Amino acid sequence: KSSCHTQARTHSLTMTFKTQIYNTFFKRTSTFAATIVLGSVALEYGMNSLGDYIWATWNRGKFLSDFEQDFRKRGILKENGWDIEEDEDEDDDEDDDEDDDDEL
Repeated sequence: KSSCHTQARTHSLTMTFKTQIYNTFFKRTSTFAATIVLGSVALEYGMNSLGDYIWATWNRGKFLSDFEQDFRKRGILKENGWDIEEDEDEDDDEDDDEDDDDEL
């Protein structure tokens, strides 16, 4: 008798949960559309993050950032003209020059 009563209670809780979900997200067209839009944005973000993680994991050790500090210590980046920090400084100077030309 008690197991039958427990099953009825579980069924009742499940139906209550399903009814609450339906009433909250799917009953009106506006909330249904909003649920689809927000769900798709969240799914896209999650899939993108997962894809980036898998790609970075499979390619670990092949990025400049993985061994950049060692190259900087040994001077390899400067010797070959690949020093990223110097390139960024040069780009900033060019932007400043463009601003000066606008003022003339």
